[in-house]
This record gives sequence, structure tokens and C-alpha cells, in this order.
Amino acid sequence: MGDLTDVAFVDRVTAGIDAIVHLAATPDPGGTWEHLYQPNVQAVTNLLNAAAGRLGAWLAPEDLQQLVLRSIDADVAFGIFHGISANTRSIWDIKNARTELGYAPVRDSEVFSAAVPVDADGGACPPFR
Repeated sequence: MGDLTDVAFVDRVTAGIDAIVHLAATPDPGGTWEHLYQPNVQAVTNLLNAAAGRLGAWLAPEDLQQLVLRSIDADVAFGIFHGISANTRSIWDIKNARTELGYAPVRDSEVFSAAVPVDADGGACPPFR
């Protein structure tokens, strides 16, 4: 267990991983900004910063919602689908999710690419060729 608002904790638990799935939040519609900021904004910010080098595997919340709803509604008895957005740098094939589920991701992690340091190899996550 840990605290996603703690940068050191997030850096430690995300070191060496290939993907991050974040499904936690404080969904209190009557909550104050002070009550909601840390778990809903700061925690996500820390995860996005930690995932900056993993742009190809990013899944936007609206794409996750679409993927789950289409999985429930699809006439598919069994399937394995990569849950990622339409990321420019992705190496994952989502053709079966597009075909079998009608999944059409709308977000691209490239909007975060400016946060990824660039080096001689094209950065922490160079575009897939």
C-alpha cells in the first residue's frame, strides 16, 4: 500500500514497469476542492509524470470508458484486447478491438510528449517505426 500523491512512492512502484492502469479516485460530488485535489489531481499528475516514458501504452479515461462499454455490449464470447488509446508511439496492435468491438479511441498520448526528455535515440519513447 502507498500514497500516489507521494512522488517518491510513485517513482519507486513504477520503476521498470511497462504500463499503468489507474482506476482509483475520490468520486465525492459534494467534496471540497481541498478534499478532492490530492487523490484526483495530484495522484494522476504524479502517475502521468511517471508514465511520461511510456507514452505508447497510455489509456485515456474516455477511451477506457468506451472500451469497457463496447466490451459489455459486443456480441463476443471471449476476447483479449489491448486497452490503449490511439497513441502515435504505440507498438500494440488494437485491430481486433476495433473490428470485434467497434472500439475507436479518440485520445493520443502525444499531447504529453513535450514532457519526455529527448536524447540521441529520440527520447525515452521514440516513435514506433
